[in-house]
Amino acid sequence: MGSPEWVQWIITDGEEGVEPPEDLKRIEELRKQALAEASEEKRIAITLEMHKIFDQNFWVLGGLNMPTAGNYYIAKNNLRNIAYDPPDAGEPIYDIPPQFFFKK
Repeated sequence: MGSPEWVQWIITDGEEGVEPPEDLKRIEELRKQALAEASEEKRIAITLEMHKIFDQNFWVLGGLNMPTAGNYYIAKNNLRNIAYDPPDAGEPIYDIPPQFFFKK
C-alpha cells in the first residue's frame, strides 16, 4: 500500500501512524466495500475504481518494493554494481541496493 506509517494509521483508525493522502483513504474505503459486496459485477466495478486511483498515483518504488501493478526499473548511465540483465516480469531481483553506487 505504501508507507508503513500510512498502514498503521489505517489499521488503528487514525490513533497511530501518519495520515495517508485522500486517494489512499478512498482506496481503503473501496477495499472494504469490495470485501462486503456479494455481487461479482459490483466487486469488479469497485476494483476498477481502485485501479484508476492507483494509476494516477505512484506510492511505491518498484526497486524497493514490489509495485502494485507493472514493473518499474531505475536506470542511469553512471549507476554501477547492478545486474546486467534485468529480470523477467515477476522474477525477484537478488541485487542488494546498498551495494549500488554512482560513478563520478
